[in-house]
Formats: sequence, C-alpha cells, structure tokens
Amino acid sequence: MRFRELVEKHYRKHPPLDFYARELGVTTARLNACCRITTGKPSLALVNERLLTEAKRNLLYSDMSVDEIGATLGYEDPAYFNRFFSRKIGLSPGRFRESLLPSEKRATVSVRNRA
Repeated sequence: MRFRELVEKHYRKHPPLDFYARELGVTTARLNACCRITTGKPSLALVNERLLTEAKRNLLYSDMSVDEIGATLGYEDPAYFNRFFSRKIGLSPGRFRESLLPSEKRATVSVRNRA
C-alpha cells in the first residue's frame, strides 16, 4: 500500500526503483518480492502500469497532443514515450487514440492532427 502511494506521488518523475525501496526502508530485491507476492507483478511493472493508465486516460479524455501527454508524464523525448507506449500496448499512442474514438470524432481528430 505504501509503495502504491509513493508511485502515485512520484511516477511522473521516473525515479529508479532503489528510490522507492529506500523510501520504504527495504532493498529493491525485497520490494520486488513483496510486489510479486501481493500482485503477481514486479515493482517496475506496477510503475509502468501507472504511467500507461495515465497515458491512456489523457489520450482518451483530453485534447492534448501525444507529445504533450508524453511531456506531462515526464518524458523529455517524445520518441521515447512513443516507443514505451507502443512496446507495452502494441499500438502507437496516436493509433490507440484513433482506435477507441467514435468514428465521427475520429475524423475530426485526424483532420486536426494533420493541420
């Protein structure tokens, strides 16, 4: 629970896992073990899930560009955000957005993004 609170507070800054472990007073190995026991996932996967959740939320419910979303999530390089998202989701952020928007809104977004 404390780990999730720390992730929520710091995920946009991309601190290394040893930051979280130090804050919790454990080793990174212990942090990973606890995360695997309680969630079935390693700690880095939980941090990445939080980033992806926020990215998806912004892609679906905001008018921010993909580059702006990446920047708000702490990615200085838009290409790195695109690669991260694509690798984890299987679609680029732009294609993800298009795939879930209603067709009438999709046409509006496509025209706007080309401009």
